[in-house]
Amino acid sequence: MYRKSPEYKRRETELYDKIRNLTERLDQLRAEGKDTTEILKQLGVALEEFYLFRRKFKEGI
Repeated sequence: MYRKSPEYKRRETELYDKIRNLTERLDQLRAEGKDTTEILKQLGVALEEFYLFRRKFKEGI
């Protein structure tokens, strides 16, 4: 089984935390009935960043 490097795990955790925080903020804004446009844009960027990070690791770049 392949073991992920400490650097990989650190970056993965950072990205998970970023996505979780944005999701929590999105839920909060929805509950308050406020505009979620900016948070959705930020969440989209964070998800793409995570996708590219995982793809880069999978391809071994």
